[in-house]
Amino acid sequence: MKTVILTLPVACFAIAAREPSRRLAPNRLSASIYPKDCTPEHKPDDEIFCVTGGLDATEGLHLDLSVYLFDTEDTSKSTHVNFQASFDGSTPTGLNLTGGGCANIVKEGFDDVLEGTVGLCFEALPEGIGKLNTETGYWHASFGVGVSGVAIIFGEGVGVSISDAIDAHFGPDYDLGFVVSLEKSTGDDNNLGLAVGLDLSLNTQNNSIFNWEIVASAKFRGWYHPLFDKEAEHELFSRELQIPL
Repeated sequence: MKTVILTLPVACFAIAAREPSRRLAPNRLSASIYPKDCTPEHKPDDEIFCVTGGLDATEGLHLDLSVYLFDTEDTSKSTHVNFQASFDGSTPTGLNLTGGGCANIVKEGFDDVLEGTVGLCFEALPEGIGKLNTETGYWHASFGVGVSGVAIIFGEGVGVSISDAIDAHFGPDYDLGFVVSLEKSTGDDNNLGLAVGLDLSLNTQNNSIFNWEIVASAKFRGWYHPLFDKEAEHELFSRELQIPL
């Protein structure tokens, strides 16, 4: 697993809290980025994602962290999810979650027989405004995730899609993150078929708001019985992000 440094200077910045109880920071300045010099507007040269973030320690501690995943062909196009979290010491005091956009994050082809893509969409939900479970001390907020597959196999088109609301959590001792695991198939009973899947996770590590792990992989299978049946798995990335003060 590759370890990279995401330099995150403490700065005052704005987080658009959607209710006063969020206790999020009122003024925003610039945020540092991984990979180095990447922007949300364009895909980095060596990665398919860009992480931006900022911390504010002027009154409590507040985090704004965004992950952008870029389209394989239109490198100015991306889909993103954004965390806005506040905490007092190691105790969480608020969580907001937003997201938006769609991008084809995998392009697949087999021997001029199949051409296809795996698409990913993030969507903001009303449940993106976090709620506190007073029994556990965890905040929970949700965002929408959609995964789709489209393919041409022997000149015939086929598609499949799945979507769900994904829970993000923020608990004591800086336990913050989410896990996406979605998979859908047209079914093996069909002579022409397609199956896609996506696993994506972003979580703090070692009870530290400065240590993160981000991992993503995708699956793609297409078939045209009895002539063709191919499957591919893509490890999109697996990175440990260290965020020093």
